[in-house]
This record gives sequence, structure tokens and C-alpha cells, in this order.
Amino acid sequence: MIPGLNQRRVVASGVSFNVCEGGEGPPVLLLHGYPQTHLVWRHLAPTLAREFTVIVPDLKGYGDSDAPAPDPSSSRYSKRAMAADLVALMRALNHERFLVAGHDRGARVGAERRTHPVEDVGARRGREGQRRRHASVWVRGRSNHDP
Repeated sequence: MIPGLNQRRVVASGVSFNVCEGGEGPPVLLLHGYPQTHLVWRHLAPTLAREFTVIVPDLKGYGDSDAPAPDPSSSRYSKRAMAADLVALMRALNHERFLVAGHDRGARVGAERRTHPVEDVGARRGREGQRRRHASVWVRGRSNHDP
């Protein structure tokens, strides 16, 4: 559980996801890395929830989300398949466009969003001004571990 966010289960793509969500504003999907869970965002998510609707799931196969048996080619757990599952999750939560921030494996799964139409997630302009085909959220500040 993340303070200030509600925890529930949401079924999408045949997978029951453990999800924490809360806040108001544009939706942002926060994706954890390996071997973590949604709790890696426990310090940052409440702060982001002041300006965003924060959605923090356990990835498929992690934490309290379902872990379907792998298929022979392991494609069920490919980053592309997991990204498609997360788009389905966001649609189940009525978010057609959303921002994505990820750490480690979550960042790579989030980057797979670039293979889906930009209309699904929105876009941002990079430092050079070009339109990016994936959305990102950049957060600056100190963590509890900074000196």
C-alpha cells in the first residue's frame, strides 16, 4: 500500500493486476524494475499525486499481480506484450492517453510504447524540440538517499 493512494485489483488482457492509484490531473503510469514491485514508488507517488492521477501497478508476474505460465516462446513476458497489457490496463481505468515513467525493466517496458500509435499515450517534445513517439515524465529533486 502506498500512503494516499487506493489499492485494488484490475483485470486487463486476462491478467489481474495489483494497482495503486490516486491524485488528480493528467494520468501517469509508474513502472517498477526487476525484482521490485509497485512499492519502489512509495516515496515519489504521493508527491506526484498532487498534480497527476498516479497509477502504480505491479507488472505482470511481479508482486501481487497475476503470473500466467510462460508460453513456449516466452513471448507472453516480452516487453512488447507487457506494454500491450499495460495499455489495456490503462484503458480499463478509462485512460486513453497517459504519461509513462519507469525504472529498470519498467523503463524498457514503457519504452515499448513507442511501437504503439502516439495517439494512445500522447507525446512530448525532446530537448531538441522534435516530437517523441513515447511519453515521459521527468522528475527532478532529491531522494531520501541523496547526501
